[in-house]
Amino acid sequence: MKIATPMAFLAATLLVGSLAACSSDSKEADASPSAPVVGTSSTPMESSAAPSASRSEDATAEDTPAPAAPADLGELTAPGAELSTDQPLNVSLRSTLYDKEADAVDYGDVAAVYTFDGIRKGSAENLSGVFGDDDIAKLSEYDIAYVDYTVTLPGGAPTDPAMGVAGVTELDAYDTTGARVSGGFVFFDGGPEICAYASQNELVDSGSTKACQIVAITKGESLDKLEFAGDDSGDADNPYEEAPAVWTIS
Repeated sequence: MKIATPMAFLAATLLVGSLAACSSDSKEADASPSAPVVGTSSTPMESSAAPSASRSEDATAEDTPAPAAPADLGELTAPGAELSTDQPLNVSLRSTLYDKEADAVDYGDVAAVYTFDGIRKGSAENLSGVFGDDDIAKLSEYDIAYVDYTVTLPGGAPTDPAMGVAGVTELDAYDTTGARVSGGFVFFDGGPEICAYASQNELVDSGSTKACQIVAITKGESLDKLEFAGDDSGDADNPYEEAPAVWTIS
């Protein structure tokens, strides 16, 4: 698997506002300090605002009116709700619909289900083929884990070839010290095979994608909760921004 060369750590304790470079759910910088950040780019290659190239020609978001994206959301997990990991998170992702004639993209919402698959114990050594020596040395100061989950569209793959997903929102993970321990691990092609970032192209094409996040936990602590904070693409309302849906880890 081809992995782009990662940048050096930005800092050992960055505030939340500087994190989650591979998602659009970052919070204000008054939150607790978090794990170190490694990345290859500020945006994953697949995370474009327009539908994937496999479904439409390149599109640019304009102010020109475009057809509204389908939004059969059904009953969603309430913002601020706390669930156990054996319960699914029924949330919404920001959808896109490309109007070729108007050369414009309109944003909407599409129902998505997050299903928790488990937590695997990792190690900095396992990532030695992905990160540089200095990065591995910093990661060695933390307990590494891989959080696995599945994202599905309950309505299945979109039937409209112009339909896309602006991005697959990653989860914010916190350990038992209250520190945010996820975000910032950004890969051009989905991440290392041992823990590959969710593929929005796969989600749109098949209606489902496996996801994994690398987390760097304070030594001797464990994961406490996972939060879904939604997506602000297209300037639409995001009910989860101020009150994320939470998976509590027992």
